[in-house]
Order: sequence, then C-alpha cells, then structure tokens
Amino acid sequence: RRRRSMDANAYAWTLIDQLAATLNRDKLDIYREAIRGIGGVSDIVMVSDRAVEQLVNGWRHNGAGWFAETMPGRQKGVTTVVLYYGSSVYDTKQMSDLIDHLVQDCKALDIETMTPEKLALLMEEWR
Repeated sequence: RRRRSMDANAYAWTLIDQLAATLNRDKLDIYREAIRGIGGVSDIVMVSDRAVEQLVNGWRHNGAGWFAETMPGRQKGVTTVVLYYGSSVYDTKQMSDLIDHLVQDCKALDIETMTPEKLALLMEEWR
C-alpha cells in the first residue's frame, strides 16, 4: 500500500490536540493509546532479559509513536516485548484506521470533526 499522506498526519494530530485539550491530558499519551487501539502496527518479540532495556531504548529513538511494552516471557530469562510502530511508517490503511479511531473518540466527547463526506473524500485521496 501507499504510504500515508502529510494531510492525513496533520489531521490525526489535529484530532489528538483536540482530545488532549478536552481531556486535559498529554498529547503523546493520547497518540500512543490510539496506536494501541488499531491492528497491524506492532510486532511481538522474545528477548533475553539482559537485552530488554537496550532494545526498548533503541526502539524509542525512532520517534514519538515508537514505543514498547514488556511482559514476562514463558521461559526463565526471557521477556516478551510488544514493539509499536509510529505513524510515520503507516500505509494508507493503517493511517485511515488510526484516524477512524481518533474520530470515534472525538465523537464520544462531542468534539467537532470533519463531516463524514469530507472525511471520505480525504480518505479516498489517501487511497
């Protein structure tokens, strides 16, 4: 699929900003929660316990949306790490899913978003 457009990214951050202002929360937290809420934007890896910190810290250097969550592995000395990708590498489908997620959150809080018609036109341009 084609990569997401800068217009899509700008609209996503507009929605994130509106949610942050309404909820009095950090924009990065809202962004990361939205990323968690969509599929196909993470990988799960098993890592030696001694390598977890280096992996997680290195992953975060890719950008604001690049984060990791850890949980105990099934084997002793191994940690399960979920690596989330930031929207800078999303294709049009993934970006549309992220924006749909954010729009639904905004609607639940009566935050104005693009009309469904305008949003459909914008998404069609991305595709």
